[in-house]
Amino acid sequence: MTARLSDLARLESESIHVLHEAVAEARNPVMLFSAGKDSTVLAHLALRAFFPGKPPFPLLHIDPTWEFQSLLEFRQLRPGRISDGEDGGSLEQKKREGYF
Repeated sequence: MTARLSDLARLESESIHVLHEAVAEARNPVMLFSAGKDSTVLAHLALRAFFPGKPPFPLLHIDPTWEFQSLLEFRQLRPGRISDGEDGGSLEQKKREGYF
């Protein structure tokens, strides 16, 4: 008897596979992180993909300049748990520096 994955489990499995492929093919991978809902889900997937270790890439926090208190508190809880990432500065700053 074969077990069928739920739609959500299948999507999670595909996402984890994509993360593994990206790390295998990238020279210097990094995950941009704004602490919004989309990047939080990606960070959680990265944790699951490389469990029990940390993801083999830094989390680069890009401050979208939205000053939601809960976002700032969440960001303070994450350092070191997800990666040995860095605070990337504001999105506008990175645009001026030529990252985008």
